[in-house]
Amino acid sequence: MSSGLVAVANALVPLLFGLAVLGFMWGVIKYVFAAGPEKLDEARNYMIFGIIGIAVMLAAWALALFVKNSFFPQSNLPENVVGMLSGGPNKDIHSPIAF
Repeated sequence: MSSGLVAVANALVPLLFGLAVLGFMWGVIKYVFAAGPEKLDEARNYMIFGIIGIAVMLAAWALALFVKNSFFPQSNLPENVVGMLSGGPNKDIHSPIAF
């Protein structure tokens, strides 16, 4: 069960991060094409919520990585999102979610 939960979490993290980035970008597009003060405020809110989403995702990931490395420094867990993003497996970086 634990490995299934880890797989789901590792799949959701990049998806949610991508949604936060898309939300920010949508706000930028709306801001550029805004036609009035109400539309500017709406676009600004999209950008702010996108930035908040990105910051929360990064903070949660960093906290999970810190806790994992503090309590399980020598664990041999499956590769995670960081390994995939860096272009391949990296034996020094393990999933911050998988304990």
